[in-house]
Amino acid sequence: MAISCMENNEKTTLLYQKIWLEELTSLLMVSMGDPRLRAEDLADKMFLSRSQFYRKVKEYTGMPPGSFIREKRLLEAKKILEGGMFPTVKEVAHQVGYCRMDYFSKLFRERFGKLPSEVLKH
Repeated sequence: MAISCMENNEKTTLLYQKIWLEELTSLLMVSMGDPRLRAEDLADKMFLSRSQFYRKVKEYTGMPPGSFIREKRLLEAKKILEGGMFPTVKEVAHQVGYCRMDYFSKLFRERFGKLPSEVLKH
């Protein structure tokens, strides 16, 4: 019986984490194009202090908030590039919140092993 309660608590915790991360991701997607977006902005929108937000994101994802935001931006950029939704890499970079092409290209290459231009579908 104790095992069953423990399993239910773990399932509830995992479900809560999943819902919380989905809400965070949804907020991030809405604001993704804003190059000034900071973790503190998302913390405010999630009604958490900066330190509470940092702890939750780190606990749930294994990444600090800045890395989580960067990862989501790069994954979205890759999806957009592969889908050919925009004709240029510059437009894709701006769509996901990067103003400097050199920085975007550097991060993209570090993450995916290819330049964004190599992924862009025309």
